[in-house]
Amino acid sequence: RRLWFVTASMVIVTFLRLCKSHLNVQTSMSVRYSDSPVELKERYNFTVAICVIAKDAEAYFEEWIDFHLIGVKFQNIYLYDNSDTFDLQRWYNNTRNHPIYSKVEVIHFPGQRNPNGRGPTRQTVAYSDCVQRYGVDDQGPQHDYLALFDIDEFLVPQRSDEYHEIRQILQDFLVPFGGALTVNWMLMGTSNKTLYAPIP
Repeated sequence: RRLWFVTASMVIVTFLRLCKSHLNVQTSMSVRYSDSPVELKERYNFTVAICVIAKDAEAYFEEWIDFHLIGVKFQNIYLYDNSDTFDLQRWYNNTRNHPIYSKVEVIHFPGQRNPNGRGPTRQTVAYSDCVQRYGVDDQGPQHDYLALFDIDEFLVPQRSDEYHEIRQILQDFLVPFGGALTVNWMLMGTSNKTLYAPIP
């Protein structure tokens, strides 16, 4: 069984493979698909989801969720709420029957890094927990691929006319080869905005 994830760094976003068993690494042949999105949904034998940690991100996190579940077609999102008071609890409770947001699992994950700067960051701990809980554990969904990146990062396919969802990209550039797949990190400015406005 294979397990991959995406992690953000200062320069790149990286697809990296983790294996449940060191002796049982599975891959498959690359297949190129250029059909309509409707014809794509049953063509893949693997699942892909997102692990993300957030704090004080309520203003825009639904837009981020919409983009990755509807636009890029990740199958699930596991959102670790790093607030002390579980700020996203009401949103989570109110969206369990929503056709899109019910695919988001919110985990309260308060706390911060050791004040002396030693040990892993809270983000690293959350991602490790997510990989274990939703990718490895027998009682979990055991996603084949997990993407780990920040709540302010958007995975934007540049060839959207050819690639309609994330699994197409993984099928062509990751599944057949193993190793790692890196994605350039492009910074966007604030467009000289200094005050919050409830618009994209």
